[in-house]
Amino acid sequence: MKKILLSLLLLIPFLATAEEQSAIKTLNYSINLSYKAYDVADIVSTSASINIPLSNYIGANIIVYGAKANTKYNDYELDTTLYGSAVSLFLRDSNIGKIGASFAYAKSDNEYTFSDDLNLSAYHTASFYGGESKQYNYSLYGSYI
Repeated sequence: MKKILLSLLLLIPFLATAEEQSAIKTLNYSINLSYKAYDVADIVSTSASINIPLSNYIGANIIVYGAKANTKYNDYELDTTLYGSAVSLFLRDSNIGKIGASFAYAKSDNEYTFSDDLNLSAYHTASFYGGESKQYNYSLYGSYI
């Protein structure tokens, strides 16, 4: 409890010296879509983000994203699907800096397929579906101008 109170007291100089500027002046957003082709891979990705003003010095940012990659090399193939989201809440004054907290979640699914021609009379294909992973990130951040 003492650490939380001390942390909140550290914000007082930040708030007391803030001028009439806002964290985010208006609601704004971006949407992105991309395709990249390489020698052995094709990647399609998309993302969207929105910045939301909550008050003069407080703002929020929400991001969602996804990607699909297909990699082929000789008899080996990897299909990867990745998606996730992030939410950030921050306090900012353009003349002083920014502090905030964020949470992010990501999940990926991988499917591996390979061909093994050890026996010349038979062609074997194996597929594995055990490549799922999830990731959670929590962070506190700050910057001083």
